[in-house]
Amino acid sequence: MTNRNLIRFDWAIKRLLRNKADFYVLEGFLSELLKEDISIENILESESNQQIESDKFNRVDILKLSAKQTELLGGKIEPFQIFPEYYVIKVNKFDDVAKDTLDEWIYYLKNNEIKDEFTAKGIEKAKELWRVDKLSEDEQKNYFRHIEDLRYGASMAWTMKVDAEDRVKKQKAIEIARTLLEKGISKDIIKDSTGLSDSEIDEL
Repeated sequence: MTNRNLIRFDWAIKRLLRNKADFYVLEGFLSELLKEDISIENILESESNQQIESDKFNRVDILKLSAKQTELLGGKIEPFQIFPEYYVIKVNKFDDVAKDTLDEWIYYLKNNEIKDEFTAKGIEKAKELWRVDKLSEDEQKNYFRHIEDLRYGASMAWTMKVDAEDRVKKQKAIEIARTLLEKGISKDIIKDSTGLSDSEIDEL
């Protein structure tokens, strides 16, 4: 069994982390990622609070250091004083097999689903709190608009990729046709070999 009524993780991070109750979800994800218990004291205002639909990235400044961590960092406690670490999670390459609790989070990131048997820290809270039917009517409208924007963007990216591939194939066909023309090969053979039309060959 899976839960398919869940809000996308990226949208939740951008829009829902104003509430202390939601901190527990992110604490769970970060704890599994970093392999140590993480506690979020506060989330500072940053790029994560951008409101426009064309936002291309999301970053949340989180600050909660233990006494030992503060000592190791020489008393530095402000985000700007600490050199940041970035983690790149390539969810599209995930094979959908959850071998450990971090994989359970990655499964959610990729598929927007949480299986009943998942036990990762914070993931049960995500299944409870980050549900589409818990959003207000206005939030649901914004969320579904966000989903449509993502689909449109993906469609446009795919179309551009296909168009670029077609242009490369056409250019290669033109180069082959030119070579065959120089060698005196008949137009009919060139058409069969390259797929170019009579007018396209005549223009070479």
